[in-house]
Amino acid sequence: MNAAAEPRWQQRFANFENAYRKLAEIAGQDLSNYSLLEREGFIQRFEYTHELAWNTLKDWLLMQGYQDKTPREVIQRSFAVDILPEQDTEHFLASLKERNLTSHTYNEQLAQDILQRIQEIYQPMFGRLCERLQKEADKK
Repeated sequence: MNAAAEPRWQQRFANFENAYRKLAEIAGQDLSNYSLLEREGFIQRFEYTHELAWNTLKDWLLMQGYQDKTPREVIQRSFAVDILPEQDTEHFLASLKERNLTSHTYNEQLAQDILQRIQEIYQPMFGRLCERLQKEADKK
């Protein structure tokens, strides 16, 4: 175990948890009345929450002795070591594809579809991940 990795993963977890809370504040609201700019901002919150989530997992895995580098490898390893349950692993892999789409293209229908999935699937998934990682942090 690399002692320097522990503070890094916990610092990253604090940032992920903060980003998740900001995402969750809006996720329960009716976004249909939001302006285009507000909806784009919500998608941006999803993007940086997603980045912090997989990077937190990567840092936690590093502390456990794993060297996975890519988001896909990290997500799959997180399932293998029982940090992510199977359904959340599938959702996380799907969210990875959508996160890549949102950062490279803009299509109004795609945005609407992703907004719905963020609210119904990804935000709760990030919440469960926060809870699981908090249990890991509490072990220390």
